[in-house]
Formats: sequence, C-alpha cells, structure tokens
Amino acid sequence: MTNITVDSRRCGEGKTRDDTEGMVRDKGRVLSTWANIKTRWQLGDRCLVVLPSLALCEYYQQHLTEFLIEENSLHTNQLAKITSVDYANVQQQLHTALDERCAIIIITQQAWLNSSIPSSQRKDYHLIIDEAIMPYREITFYHEQECLVDFNWTVNSSLLQAPDLAVEWNELRLHNLKGNFITDGAEQTRHLLNENWRNRVHLDDYAKFATVIPKNERISVIQELLPNLFENYNSIWIACAAFEYTFMRFWMDAHNLTWCIHPKLSFKQHSVPIKLMGPDDTKFHWSSYKQNNEPELIQQFSSQARAEVNNSSVLVLRNNAQNRQIYQQEQRLPHNSAGSNDYTDYKYVSLESALNPTPNMTRFLYAVYGIGSGTGQNGVKDPVHMAQTVYTFYQTVMRCCLRRGEPATVFSLDNRVVLGLAEFFTNVNFEEIRLVRTKELAESGRPASTDLGRALTAGERAFIYKKRRYTQYQSMTNDEILALKK
Repeated sequence: MTNITVDSRRCGEGKTRDDTEGMVRDKGRVLSTWANIKTRWQLGDRCLVVLPSLALCEYYQQHLTEFLIEENSLHTNQLAKITSVDYANVQQQLHTALDERCAIIIITQQAWLNSSIPSSQRKDYHLIIDEAIMPYREITFYHEQECLVDFNWTVNSSLLQAPDLAVEWNELRLHNLKGNFITDGAEQTRHLLNENWRNRVHLDDYAKFATVIPKNERISVIQELLPNLFENYNSIWIACAAFEYTFMRFWMDAHNLTWCIHPKLSFKQHSVPIKLMGPDDTKFHWSSYKQNNEPELIQQFSSQARAEVNNSSVLVLRNNAQNRQIYQQEQRLPHNSAGSNDYTDYKYVSLESALNPTPNMTRFLYAVYGIGSGTGQNGVKDPVHMAQTVYTFYQTVMRCCLRRGEPATVFSLDNRVVLGLAEFFTNVNFEEIRLVRTKELAESGRPASTDLGRALTAGERAFIYKKRRYTQYQSMTNDEILALKK
C-alpha cells in the first residue's frame, strides 16, 4: 500500500504556501503543498494534484506557472490544468496528459473520483490532495406519481453481504443497465456504474424496486468510495486541517488504509480568543424542519445576534433556499469555502445552515461506525455530526479574522455546533442565545437554573459548557457538574 502522509496543521498555518513567515522545515526542506510539488519537479518526479474547487485549481496554476517561468521550464508537458472550464471531456484530456507523462497535472476532486487511471501510470506519480475528500454520497430515485417499475431486478442486479457493521445495507451490483439512449445518457447511471464506488442499498429499499413505488417516496442508494483508488501511487500527501475529525479519516480507518500525520505537522488547538454564542440546551439541535416550520426561532436568534453585531459586517452561512437577511451588512459564503483568504477583516460569523445528512445517510453512517448511545470513534460521541456539520463550520469560521490571530464572535443555532467548535479552540468564551420553541410550549434555551431551581451565574454556565465538551460529562446534571468545582 502506498505511503500516506498527512499535514493536519490548523487553518491559516501555511499548509499550501511555501513563502509564509511561519514556514515549517524538515532537514532544510519547507513542508507545504507547493514546496512538495516544486521539490518533486526538481527531482524529475511527476505530481497529480487534486483540489476541491475550480478557484483553487486556478490559484495553483497561476503560482506554479510563475515558478516554471522562473525555472525557464514553462513548455509542453510541464504543467496541465484539466477542468470542465478548460475542456469538454475532462477524463479524455486527463488520460492524454498521463500518456504524455506531463510533470504536474492539476484536476478537481470530482474529476479524480470519476477517473480510471491504470496502475502502470499511477506508479509514475506522487498524488497530492488538498482538503479532505467526502467518501460517501447518496443517489435518490422517486416518482411524482405511483409507479410500477417494469424492470427485472432479480436478473439485472445482485446483492452481496455487507462488509461492515451496516448489515442491513447490502452491496448492490447492477448488470445490463447500458444499451439504450435513456440509461446511457443518464447521470445517475454513470454514478451507479462508476467502478470507484461501492453501491449500498437498504433491504427495504431494494424490495421497492420490484413493486409499486408510492408517490414522492424515495429509493436511496448510498455510495462509498473504494480504497483501491489510493493504490500504487509513488506516494500520497494529504493537506487537511484537523484531518482527524473528517469523514475521510474515519473512512480510511474503516478500510485499513495506513496513514500518519507528519511529526512536525500535527493539529494544535487555536489559542486566539473566540466568543461562541448559541443555545445553552444540550438537547437543542438545529434542523431543516425547525428552519422551515418554526420561523420564531430565527426571529429570536436574529434579534439577539443583531444586538451583538450592531452595524458591523458579518460572514454568513445559510442553506441555499434561505434568502433571508438578518444583518445590515452581510457577506454570504458557500459551504465549501476552504482556501478562501479574502475575508480576514470580518470579526463576526453567523452559522445558520442545517447541514445534517439525509435521514437515510445518517442511518447508514451511524450503522457503519457503530454509533448509538455510546461513544463513537476518536473519543467523540457523534463523529458523524462533527465531520458533516462542525468541521464544515470550522472551515467557515477560519475564513474570518481568526485566521490572522484576532478575536472573533461566532453565532450558531445548534448547541452541538457550539460544543463541537470548542474542540478546536483553547480560549473560548461562551454566551447564550436563548431560543424558545413556542410550538412545543417548551423552552429550549439555556438551562436557566441548576437542578435545584437556583439561577445559574455566567461563570457557572461557562464551566458547565466546558465540561460538556467531553463525553463523560454529557449525561450529568448541572448540579453534578458544578459539584466538581468544590
């Protein structure tokens, strides 16, 4: 198996560039993604560089072009950026570049996940991956009307035993789907037949294929990336802040892919002061349902957050369908904002998205990783929520002034996000945003008192929050946690 080395340094610590003040060196060599590519090139090696966005591909191309010009080596077969912006057929152009033994090839993560690169060509390349890859995805089918599927699934598919704890999700293999212009041209067919992914289907969903599909009821196929996509490269370098919290890490562990964090490139918690403002109730979870059906929660959140912000500009993360505006001056960010360094003047960040996986994906992931009432992997009670939501929010938060070491304030609608983000920082000030669910006629804001009825002080609330970051304290009452101070 190829040697996999990880740069897990925190956001803003120089994982990409090779010209920052805080450069880390090992035996005189700069440890960064750009330095890695340049060193490989100078040794006569080849690099396949896999990036999460078109913008980052453009950024890398510009810098590496300048480097090759300085080296008087900007000519054919030295650098190729292959994206959907540049070429109509990305996969065809990728294979052309590989056949021509191009020294540095830049592609997107999506292109790499759909690629089919022979082992003979992989051995010639060092694989460099910037940002973690999501190794799970869901394909859904549904009909607006009741529909009897006229297709013999017992002949054209087979079920194999589950390879992990998710025993109710069998591996689905499909046969004879190609051969007509409808299926051949369908994006879903291409996904289902992609050899880099394993199809998993719940037994209940598989039974629906041969019967009537009720109106608007979905059939879901979960796809998980196969580990052989990482085989036979000369080496693999992954640059990803706090890699330990990502889905990619858990997936690699589940498939016994051996990886190690470089001894000089481990994640260290941020010491810059951060104020986290959100619900104080450990059972209050933000969701699409609340967002769409309980507008009073957004109103309560808005009034308290605006009072803190005044007229300052705010970085905002919202679901695409949510067009509301809360603050006078807002800068809306995409959910994939890794690598964006244009927002370091902002001192406020508002995290309003509901990023929970779909119910079927959640069931699948919880089953795969054996998550129930106990503790999940890495000492985290819910690593799925940490990887899906909290990690995405951490990347968003680190676009603001925290990136250059200045204090910031972050608003959240989910208590799990508040507790989860605290894992990445050591200098945290908690402050409550009180949310009351009027539809349930029950308060879902902070626990306004101890279990004996006495009002909590600000110091006591902060102490309770800090303790509840750890699994062993999450089932304790307020008074039991406060007793630890005595």
